Amino acid sequence: MRPINKQRYEASRKTLLPTVTQQPIPLTILVVDDDSMSRELLCVLLEAEGYAVTSADSGESALAQLGDSAPPDIVLTDMQMPGTTGAQLACELRQACGPSTLLLAMSGSQPDDNAISQFDDFLLKPFHVSQIAAARSRRAEADPILAKTKGLSADSSPAHSSISI
Repeated sequence: MRPINKQRYEASRKTLLPTVTQQPIPLTILVVDDDSMSRELLCVLLEAEGYAVTSADSGESALAQLGDSAPPDIVLTDMQMPGTTGAQLACELRQACGPSTLLLAMSGSQPDDNAISQFDDFLLKPFHVSQIAAARSRRAEADPILAKTKGLSADSSPAHSSISI
């Protein structure tokens, strides 16, 4: 076996190491909305912001998807859909995803407090993408242990623009 040339090794290490950078893993979001136009637009805008997005057209469809894959970092669900919605959907999502997933409700009108009580936060449409990061920050402040284990912070969110949804 040929001995390693230490100078050549150091030179190639200094040259190659900066080019091998680890890309951050994007946050995953499950978007749940029965309105196909809203759902698709929301997915496109969130992907443009750096999120990894999947979608479902109902609460039932979302729950079925969750059984097949790792839980997302965030679930963003419309409150006004046929089928399972509101507090019932939030309870089923929490059971399927566990405590580390941020559950966000969204609606074009303000629902009563009971309907959103099981969600971590509520976004009134139209909203800015930055409000998702703000919800993550509020969650991190409320639960520092979860924030540390899950990596919740405003710094871990994708760069956000002023896109309104």
